[in-house]
Amino acid sequence: MPESFSALAWSQAEAQVRGETSQDAWETRRRAQDARALDGRGGPKTIDERSRSSYYESAFSDSLAVYMLALAVDFDYHDLREREYPLLAARPRRAPRHVAGLFPANAGYEFQILYRRKG
Repeated sequence: MPESFSALAWSQAEAQVRGETSQDAWETRRRAQDARALDGRGGPKTIDERSRSSYYESAFSDSLAVYMLALAVDFDYHDLREREYPLLAARPRRAPRHVAGLFPANAGYEFQILYRRKG
């Protein structure tokens, strides 16, 4: 996994930016951050590195899936949202765009994120 993606994903997690597209990514992010919050012994706060590593993997595979889907078909990002699953941000954040920079589309394909459907 590219270090640049890991840094971006964790900076968004630290800033409490939503945007995960899977329950796995959300849960591993929460576990990594909850471990840090629970260290009440007065020592340095710790991060559950195993959960953080799993979060990176889940977030990367989620972003890659959104990117590949966007290359293959036009879709409304809101269609990924589920009523019982309010974790997705209303607009995708920087992660899918970052993946697009890592893996540029082949000639004839275009990656773009549109926020409003055209009438």
